[in-house]
Amino acid sequence: MRIRYVIFILLAAAGCRVGPRHSVPEVEISENWQSDSLSTLSCGSLLEVGELFDDCLLNTYLEQLLHDNYDLKRASIKICEAFALRDISAAKLLPFIDGRIAYNSAKPAGGILQPGDFSSGSVGIPLNIKQQTFISDFDAFWEIDLFGRRQREVESATASIQMERASYHDLIVSLTAEFSRTYLKLRERQKCLELVRKERDVLKEIVEEYQKRLDQGLDSEFFLLDSEKDYEQLAAEVPMLEGEILSLIYHLSILLGKPPEALVKELSSAAELPQMISVIPVGFPSDLLRRRPDIRFAERQIAKATADVGVAVADLFPKFTLTGNYGFQNLHLGNTRGNGESWGYGGNLITPFFHGGSLKANVKRFQFIRMESLMAYEQAVLRALEESESTIASFLKSRESTQNREKGWMRADQLFAHGERLYEMGLSDTLRLLERKRRAIQAEREWATSYVETEIQLIALYKSLGSGWQNLSFL
Repeated sequence: MRIRYVIFILLAAAGCRVGPRHSVPEVEISENWQSDSLSTLSCGSLLEVGELFDDCLLNTYLEQLLHDNYDLKRASIKICEAFALRDISAAKLLPFIDGRIAYNSAKPAGGILQPGDFSSGSVGIPLNIKQQTFISDFDAFWEIDLFGRRQREVESATASIQMERASYHDLIVSLTAEFSRTYLKLRERQKCLELVRKERDVLKEIVEEYQKRLDQGLDSEFFLLDSEKDYEQLAAEVPMLEGEILSLIYHLSILLGKPPEALVKELSSAAELPQMISVIPVGFPSDLLRRRPDIRFAERQIAKATADVGVAVADLFPKFTLTGNYGFQNLHLGNTRGNGESWGYGGNLITPFFHGGSLKANVKRFQFIRMESLMAYEQAVLRALEESESTIASFLKSRESTQNREKGWMRADQLFAHGERLYEMGLSDTLRLLERKRRAIQAEREWATSYVETEIQLIALYKSLGSGWQNLSFL
């Protein structure tokens, strides 16, 4: 009865856990963004990156990215590995039971079998008798988790799972931003190639016009050479743009887990620049703690470090284990009763008396690791705020610059249209008309580059806000 009481008390005590308890650090965060003008931004819920642009093909590719990208596949396997490690830790809370079945058969070379040659009862067996022995037994071992060491190990392993998940989500945010940025850059380069070819054709007409004027003695060769120089310099941009376009397509293919040439046929044709939405929802600064995977990773790192401190503290206390065995050993397989049956049970209490201070030093080590993770968390929050504020400001300024370039492009178009009317009225010559047309094309090219740069700034803004993984139904 006393033994039962002791076991009951030990099992009841297994519920206690030593070491600190985890709590999320409190960080003061402003309620509103600090940017001067938020007229084009709203505090609504964040959208998916693909929803920021009216491009169905981009949305289709982003869905493929989540399923086919090899970096994401590797990250998902790491999560499964973390689950397996957690299961290993959880299994240590339960008893370990091992079984053994053995069979021995022997025939002595001569004489009479002596005591100890086989199991009891074998003395005096004649030489021509074959000796057979059957052994079957079970051994049980159970470490009672008196001070919560094993539970702390499970907590640490669970935090590791959540850290891997946060890393997976962070990778989604980064890859989504990288793919969208590359796709937009591809469309911008294709638009620039189209406009460069148009400008090249205009320059060719200008060269021909100067050649005519030179032949007629109306202009010097200087103007012809200058226009030819402009033509050759612009023509040199065409192969460079074509090479950039191919490189961007290859990179998009690799991100989708495909060979480099897989998307060449599909993306070689130019398309209109994707248009972004007019009002951008950015949420509140406090949402960063929930949305940004790197902040959640840092918070789970604190949880893991706290659990590891508990494991180290538990090593300072005694460990109690229960052992037991049951089995039988007989000369006949079917005989499981009688003198061959054996059993036993017991317990071990191991107390650390002297380890040269290594156990306490180990506790201090993990306490310092926990302090380091606390500082890393606070720093991650500050960096997230800095990155978000910076990208908001950059996006707003880039959008303002794009609007100014759009106005310049409109003015250049109006000037060209006015020049056409003057030309038709005979009040302007061909060269002036061609120069105005060229400047209009250049203004459109500058606007296109600036517009896509603003869209890329928008992607950077949403990346800094941690958008792109919240609506996932897996992992």
